[in-house]
Amino acid sequence: MTVELKKEEIHLFIFTLNQNAIIVESMMKILNEAETEKVLRMKFVKDQNRVIQSIGNLKIILSRYMNCKPEEIILSANKFGKPEIVSESRLKFNYSHSGELIVYAFNMDSDIGIDLEKIVTVPDIDQLAMQIFSSREIILLKSINNETDKLTFFYQVWTRKEALLKAIGTGLTNDLREITVLDKITDLVHSPNYIRFDDKKWFVNELKLPTGYIGNVVYRSDFPKTVICKTPPKNN
Repeated sequence: MTVELKKEEIHLFIFTLNQNAIIVESMMKILNEAETEKVLRMKFVKDQNRVIQSIGNLKIILSRYMNCKPEEIILSANKFGKPEIVSESRLKFNYSHSGELIVYAFNMDSDIGIDLEKIVTVPDIDQLAMQIFSSREIILLKSINNETDKLTFFYQVWTRKEALLKAIGTGLTNDLREITVLDKITDLVHSPNYIRFDDKKWFVNELKLPTGYIGNVVYRSDFPKTVICKTPPKNN
């Protein structure tokens, strides 16, 4: 069944990694020879399962938009590693994984990036922030006294920055200290808001995720889009 994706929409799909060996084996059949070889070079089964499901789920979702079989989807990556479809298509996407979750974002025409992080304690959070936060973001971080709130703020900044750079397509190659993604604390309660970067407007939406995770999706657009969380499809 073909899924319709309107220009003013972003579709999100959230998957929990499946540990069922039969399901993982079935999904591996979707991968092509090069993708299978990549999996087999991995030392740990957990890493193999994650990559199989990341690629397999991606191809299943793409097949619903492109009205074809998952096995027919051919993927490539730009020189920075951002995944792309090897065909003429207005469909743009990105995905991220952390812990036991994988999250995908799809839209039409707009460059898009997404980042997901499982929340864990960050040792020397202030020192680490000095390496990746802008001067404005460091001031905001130091204004927070509650340690839990400070950790949440850290992950909000981090996931916004990584999602932005993934949307641009360069990944973590820029000096993160030169990019401000949170100008004031109230930006955290107003979604979407936007980032000015490279003389362009990039909208930001925080993801609604299970407890213990933080994530953001960033996309290039002249107008905010409606983010819709979709039911993950099954490979029939």
